[in-house]
Amino acid sequence: MKTIKLLPYILLFCISINAQTSTYNFDTSDVFMIKSPSENYKDILLQSHNGLPRFGVLNRYEISRGKIEPNSREKSKLISESYSSYIGLIQMDYMKAMYNDFNRTVRALTRPNGTTKKEENSYKAQQHFWKLASQICTETTGDIHAGTNEFERRRNYKDFVANNLDGLRNWSNTILKNNSINGYWVNMIRLKDYDFDKKGYWINIILSNVRQRNSRFSTKYNFFKNYVPKHGFETKLYSEKNKLNTTPAIKVLFKISPEEAEKIQQPTKLNRGTVMLNTLYAAAKIKVTIKPFVEDQNNRTPEIPEFDHHFISPIIVLYKDAALTKKVGEISLEN
Repeated sequence: MKTIKLLPYILLFCISINAQTSTYNFDTSDVFMIKSPSENYKDILLQSHNGLPRFGVLNRYEISRGKIEPNSREKSKLISESYSSYIGLIQMDYMKAMYNDFNRTVRALTRPNGTTKKEENSYKAQQHFWKLASQICTETTGDIHAGTNEFERRRNYKDFVANNLDGLRNWSNTILKNNSINGYWVNMIRLKDYDFDKKGYWINIILSNVRQRNSRFSTKYNFFKNYVPKHGFETKLYSEKNKLNTTPAIKVLFKISPEEAEKIQQPTKLNRGTVMLNTLYAAAKIKVTIKPFVEDQNNRTPEIPEFDHHFISPIIVLYKDAALTKKVGEISLEN
C-alpha cells in the first residue's frame, strides 16, 4: 500500500492492512494491525470494524459455543495476546517517570521495602517490562528467562534490556496519537418483550464501567470506566445517567415493525448448534482519551493509566452476529 511506504517508523500508529498485504496464514480483513517497528517484536493485531479498532465484546470466531473455527484458532490466539500487548505498550508510555529510573544492570526480584522512590519506580517498571517483553518479543530477542545460575541470569538480563528496552519504549510512544484513539465499542444487547404500542424494542445503551464476557480489558484497564460527554446529544445522556445513579445505561427505543421484529427473533443457524435467541450486538463509535499523568500527594507514582471516553456519533448500529456483518437496524442517541 502506497500510504504505508510514505510513513516513517516513528509514526507507526495503528496501520490497518488488508489480507492481500498480510504475511499471515489467515484472513486479516477484519484485523486492525499495528505493525512492529522491528523483527524483535510481534505485530499488534486487534479486531476491527469499519477500519477502526474494536473493543468490548469481540468476535470469538465460534461455530458453536466454546468451539472456534479450525482456521481461526491461530488468529483468535494472536488477537487475544495482542490486546494485552496493546494495553501494555500504552501503559509503558504512561509510566515514563518510572522507566526513567529503570535499573538496567540488576533486576529486583522482590519489592523494595523502605527504600528510595527511585528504587520503587525501577521495581515497578521492571515488573511491567518483564511481563510485556514475555508476550510481545519474538524468538529473535532470545529468552528473557535464560540462565542456569545467578551470574548467567544477570548477564542475560543486562543484555536483554540493552537490546530491547529502548526499542519498546520508542514504539510505545507512537501507539496513541494525541493521547487518544477512535474505535468501536461493541456491547451485547438482549431483546426483551416487543412494545406493540411504540412499535419497537426498549434496549439499554451502556454508557460506562461494565464488565462483560468476551471483553479483553479487565476493570483495572477499563477504557470505558469514565464517561465524559463532549457533544450536545450526550448532555441528556449524562443527566439521565446521574438520575439513574447506579445504572450506567440509558433506555432507547429501537423502532422496528412487528414483521421484522419476528424475523430477528429467529435463531441464527451455525454449522453446529445455534446462537442465543434475541441477542443483538450494538456498535458505537467512540473516542477514548488517556488521562494526564499526575503524581499523587503521597510521593508515589501511579502505574495504572485511566481513561475517559465519549461517543463520536449518536448513531449506534445493531447487528445480529458477533462478526458485525448482519445489520438489523440503527438507533440514535439524539431521539
